[in-house]
Amino acid sequence: MPIYLGLVGLIQFLPMVLLTLVVGYVADRYNRKLIICLSQIIESIGIFLLAYQSHIGSINEEGILLTVFFISTANAFQGPSMQSLLPNVVNKEVFPKVAAIATSTAQFAFIAGPAIGGILYTNGP
Repeated sequence: MPIYLGLVGLIQFLPMVLLTLVVGYVADRYNRKLIICLSQIIESIGIFLLAYQSHIGSINEEGILLTVFFISTANAFQGPSMQSLLPNVVNKEVFPKVAAIATSTAQFAFIAGPAIGGILYTNGP
């Protein structure tokens, strides 16, 4: 149903909006590397659950939406920590180039990822 596609977009967006102040505070107060690691682990568990449910045939719309919410929540915590980590990793002299490369790479992934997924989906789900 088309409504679920819209709900997925909404549920991906909600944690970022609702937790903006909280995730900024957490990124400032706690170890950023730990936040990133925990976020990656939570995202991986969510993706594994989606794959497993799909494999055994017990996946449903509500399960997808709930899992997307948890993945998006983890991603909301990961974002500020990742953004504040880059200046601590590279020298001041090369930071503008590295920031431009990181931004370009992310934009390319945001565009190419769904396009490649759509092409692959034409071969069948």
